[in-house]
Amino acid sequence: MITITNNNRVRLNSSPQIKNNSKPEILAGAIEVNKADISGELPFSSLKANFLTQTNCSVLSFKAKQPDLFNQLISSKGGLSTIEENPTGIYAFIKKHDAAPAQVRDCLDRVLENDRLRDGFIKEITEKPRESAQITTVLIKKLGGRSKFKDWYLNSYLKAFKKFTERFYTKAETIEEMLKFSPNWRLDILQNKYAAQMSKKYAEEGNRNFVIGEVPEEFGSRENFYSVIDNLANRQSEESGNIDVDRQTYGFEKLRQFWDKLTYKVTTNGKNYIVKIDEKKDYFDRMRADSVYIDSAVDYYLNANNCKNTAKIHFYDYSRNAALYEFVEGNPPQSFRGLNLWQLNKKLPDLNSLGIYINDPNLDNFIINTGERTPKLINSGHVTYFDPLKPGSHFHLINLPNYLGTDVTKLATVPELIETLNAK
Repeated sequence: MITITNNNRVRLNSSPQIKNNSKPEILAGAIEVNKADISGELPFSSLKANFLTQTNCSVLSFKAKQPDLFNQLISSKGGLSTIEENPTGIYAFIKKHDAAPAQVRDCLDRVLENDRLRDGFIKEITEKPRESAQITTVLIKKLGGRSKFKDWYLNSYLKAFKKFTERFYTKAETIEEMLKFSPNWRLDILQNKYAAQMSKKYAEEGNRNFVIGEVPEEFGSRENFYSVIDNLANRQSEESGNIDVDRQTYGFEKLRQFWDKLTYKVTTNGKNYIVKIDEKKDYFDRMRADSVYIDSAVDYYLNANNCKNTAKIHFYDYSRNAALYEFVEGNPPQSFRGLNLWQLNKKLPDLNSLGIYINDPNLDNFIINTGERTPKLINSGHVTYFDPLKPGSHFHLINLPNYLGTDVTKLATVPELIETLNAK
């Protein structure tokens, strides 16, 4: 006999009605299960509970509800404590397993509520930025479509990503590690990290004049670089000349001056370099569009992720607000002339696959290098950074400045952006 109890549970009694004085063997006792577990179309697949009454040889059989996706994940990793110690493969598990969208949402929400699981999951889906679009597409499908993905993204992921960013910043050892993750850190956040780094390494309290990268040996010492920068800053009226530093000669040629940003070709030991100097040194001037700092942060991010469409940056120094780049032999790509912004971006697909979008179509910002014939971005001002899995974080990751008024990412739909990010 099956009865529904007052608390909405189903009781299977062990005393069925027996006809014709037969004496069937029965399973003693009674078992209760949730009413929901035997109603609807739920995926029963494990832990069978069979209740037999041999009356007329009939069999009454029930299957218990399958463990939810989150508990399957925990079980597959050997338990909660084990996966917390090594929170890897969470996205891979979700991608592999078929489950109802509601189960996927429940699993993701519970993952994001656990500090260690959250950090492991977000690290897994963000550490290879060229795969962000593919991963986003998978999550949209797993969560049941764009509207349900949007609800999860806005109500769960954004808050989780902010917490992840704060912990990532705290645990990062160097500025270079931070810039490989994302190019759009607030300037004072990098200053704070460098001050902590110098205090820990050299006991230099309060040193916020951070550097990115290192001066190549062929160029000379870091002190040589500082001397070259100081000389160039004091000789702005000269179009070319020589600078002698520590028995090493540096030939220079002024290439362009735009507002307070100077660009020079510098030659030493038979090798050419580009030096960019920004005369503006106020905090907000450094954060303006097309500043040497913004160029350096974007270019270091692209370099660290092995981008084919950008020149190599060697070094940036905060105190001088100056940067040292490789010199790329080549000419502006005439085939770019007349292209609209969307067409122009498609000419540099590796930039887009890393989330960097060009808003300034000036031909002087690009060059086709002589050897590889690969188009390269040589001026990163006014770009937009868009990675769907790195949506920004209050006080940490911010929008990059753009004074041109046009943002190519706002001219496209999200599917178009996803398609561009997916381009190889």
